[in-house]
Amino acid sequence: MNIIENKQLFIAQATALISEEDNLVTNLSNLSALYKEYLPNTNWVGFYLLDEVNNNLVLGPFQGKVACTRIPFNKGVCGTAIQLMKLFTLRMYISFLDILLVIVLQIVN
Repeated sequence: MNIIENKQLFIAQATALISEEDNLVTNLSNLSALYKEYLPNTNWVGFYLLDEVNNNLVLGPFQGKVACTRIPFNKGVCGTAIQLMKLFTLRMYISFLDILLVIVLQIVN
């Protein structure tokens, strides 16, 4: 499967996975697995969650190789993105030697 060629199917499947479930960890776990299905040549896909108390991102559900447990703000692609509150495109990622694909999710209490 390819996420670009099957965008509508991906959206429908993602919606079905999370529409009946309220648990964040469950939903992020299923979404990371779904992304991995659609991105078969990707070695890592997952979520980092915002930890404002400790000023870092903490590893959430993911599929793939071992990952950094915590990423301080201003370190690497993800830490820099959250510090600047800016979304980086793939071209910008090339200038970093870090994770290629990460979705940063901010939880608002």
